[in-house]
Amino acid sequence: MKTFLLGLLIVLFTVPALSAERTESAYDRVVRTKTLRCAYTSNASASAPDSGKEFSDMFSELLTEMAQQLGLKIEWVKEVSYDALSAGFQAGRYDAVCGGYSEMPSRAWSSDFTKPFVFSPFVMYVRATETRFKDLNDLNKNGISIATLDGEMSQIVVRSDFPMAQEKPFSGLAAATDRLEMVATGKADATPMESAIAEEYTAKNPGKIKQLGGLLRMEGSTILIPHNEFALKNMLDTAIDAMLWNGVIEKIVKKHEKYPGTVLVPAPAYQPAPVAGEK
Repeated sequence: MKTFLLGLLIVLFTVPALSAERTESAYDRVVRTKTLRCAYTSNASASAPDSGKEFSDMFSELLTEMAQQLGLKIEWVKEVSYDALSAGFQAGRYDAVCGGYSEMPSRAWSSDFTKPFVFSPFVMYVRATETRFKDLNDLNKNGISIATLDGEMSQIVVRSDFPMAQEKPFSGLAAATDRLEMVATGKADATPMESAIAEEYTAKNPGKIKQLGGLLRMEGSTILIPHNEFALKNMLDTAIDAMLWNGVIEKIVKKHEKYPGTVLVPAPAYQPAPVAGEK
């Protein structure tokens, strides 16, 4: 009997310990390892990593600076598709999806979001020689095809604003420029796109596409994190705020922004007082 009771006590004390070990939070893991494990997507605005998993685009520099301010390092662990960004959260394959992602209601079912680092205009593009469309309303008709990317803002925009048009979706791992090429070659009539990506495409392929109409959406570029990771969110948000207030975000944006107005820095939550003698 004594042996049985002793064994029972060992089980009762051991199981909770093992359970706690298995359910280590992303925040606890980041603090313990001093490493933020990032999933990522590769597209026209974020360079694919080289063999050492290093990036050179604007958002990667923003993330690296954020990590340095927190005393962490970034480890790029897995490429994911836009339609499965948060698939690895439950299994603990990565701590965050780091690449600048919009706060979309469909993503809120499986992810939380940090504060945005920057904002990006999202507009519609058609062939440069297109004469059928006078404004965006002309796209919301039967027989009009619009290229989209599964799980990305383009899909949300088309289904919300242009429900009568035919959607031509690409898989979540396709390059953004594939949609622009589809429009340029007449395989689709239009595609909504971040203006920075479209401007870069136009610089390399002049005379192929043009903007139609004005702003469709203003996208906030965030980091995706698992649900209920409040401590992790607070830690990352604090670093983002510090980078905004000390001018680091603006400095990095100016370094990387090729086309004025395609990347917007959040306005600070205060109005600086005028310096004595200034007019």
